[in-house]
Amino acid sequence: MPDKDFLIMAQIQKKIIKNKNLTIFKVAGKFTSDEIISVFNEFYNSKYTLNILWDLSESDFSELDTDHLRRIISAAKNYAHLRVGGKTALFTTLPLGFGLARMYESLSEANQVPISNRVFRSIDEAMAWLES
Repeated sequence: MPDKDFLIMAQIQKKIIKNKNLTIFKVAGKFTSDEIISVFNEFYNSKYTLNILWDLSESDFSELDTDHLRRIISAAKNYAHLRVGGKTALFTTLPLGFGLARMYESLSEANQVPISNRVFRSIDEAMAWLES
């Protein structure tokens, strides 16, 4: 049984598919806005791709709220000029995750982040959209 004084952090895996100009981030477990921002910093300070798929199907969204989403959006907007014309797909089948991802999509649009963000319940639909 884990000690309740220790924070359980997400496991975030990264896969690059060069011929599709795509990076897939698979997030498992609880995650925080700081962890996602750290991933952004690493991604944009290395060889980044035009498109991103966030596989959130194994994620625990219990640590996120609207303020955390705003922090993530602010960080994404700071780097958006590097991915003009790029797309970001967020995939999850979890009801809470889907609702928060839709909120992220809406807030990104309201904050004029110049990257297309869409939320999907099917990874096949997400991939098809990224490839279109």
